[in-house]
Amino acid sequence: MRVVRVKVTVEKRPQSSVLLDIAADPEEFGKAMDRAFRKINQQVRIPGFRPGKAPRGLLEQRVGREVLVEEAQREIMDRLYQEALEQENLSPVSEPEVDVYQDEPLAFRVEVQVYPEVDLDDYQSIRVEPREVTVSDEDVEAVLKDLQQQHGVWIEPQEPRRPQDGDQATIDLRALLDGEPFQEPVEDMPFEVGAGVLLPQIEEQVRGLLPGESTEFDVTFAEDDERANPDLRGKTLHYQLTLKELKERELPEIDDEFATTVGDYGSLDELRAAIRQDLLRQRATDAQNAVVNEAIDQLAERASIEVPPAMVDHELEHEIDDLRRSQDKAGLAACRVVLGKPLTQKCQKQADGIA
Repeated sequence: MRVVRVKVTVEKRPQSSVLLDIAADPEEFGKAMDRAFRKINQQVRIPGFRPGKAPRGLLEQRVGREVLVEEAQREIMDRLYQEALEQENLSPVSEPEVDVYQDEPLAFRVEVQVYPEVDLDDYQSIRVEPREVTVSDEDVEAVLKDLQQQHGVWIEPQEPRRPQDGDQATIDLRALLDGEPFQEPVEDMPFEVGAGVLLPQIEEQVRGLLPGESTEFDVTFAEDDERANPDLRGKTLHYQLTLKELKERELPEIDDEFATTVGDYGSLDELRAAIRQDLLRQRATDAQNAVVNEAIDQLAERASIEVPPAMVDHELEHEIDDLRRSQDKAGLAACRVVLGKPLTQKCQKQADGIA
């Protein structure tokens, strides 16, 4: 591998910028000029000579020596810059600003922002107390209750009743604005009561119905209601609601048989022991992360660093992108919440774009 010989001086500047003064070795630049001559000689047609066979002096007379110099500079400049960065162990975070102050042999200055140096001060004096982790019987039982909920099955109540938290209700819902459909109607949509899927005003009406009953009501959205889709603010919608079906969750008994359905456990005691072990492992990891984060916080308080503007700009761009994605997801959530229905075609396209 041919090594580019480069002379470089480094001047540190404010805001973690550096000024590199880079000069090509005369011999190396001479080789770059030879390569530039051969390249351009193949491209330029001179009467009486085959491509690439014209004498150098004649070619320079025809196109101008400055053309060869510019080609040699383009060919060698980036390699010299990269070699200088590697030689000085610098990692740029911005685009370089280049100023060529000598044509032959090439010499140029580059100002660029680089990853900042960090002064850690007396970091060896940092001390962090270890965390003790425990798991109580109540913690284990709480996990068992969650598993019980997950393995429940939906059944119809023995007697007709109104919806309660945790039930699964299936509804039809239409929204009208000034007597005209505001959105596509919802049909046979199941949802869990109390899970916050529907607008509170709509869920309140669902809770007052028996299966098979219907009702109509108005909902007025204030101009400054940030929870509502912007299309709804300041409007009054007329809703037509039917509770078509109601189911409650039948929970399995927490016993040895339940343990075998949850996983490869021979008994409830084995399941409890596994839950306890998992909780201990998770809390130990959390405690370890907390210790590391506390040490990092203490280190950050002691450290001094000059952050280059380019890094701030990059982070700001990421924050803007994250905010834009959050707004897209909020718009998608509004598609679900306004009527509490499955995704419309438009919303589905939006969801596909976010995924």
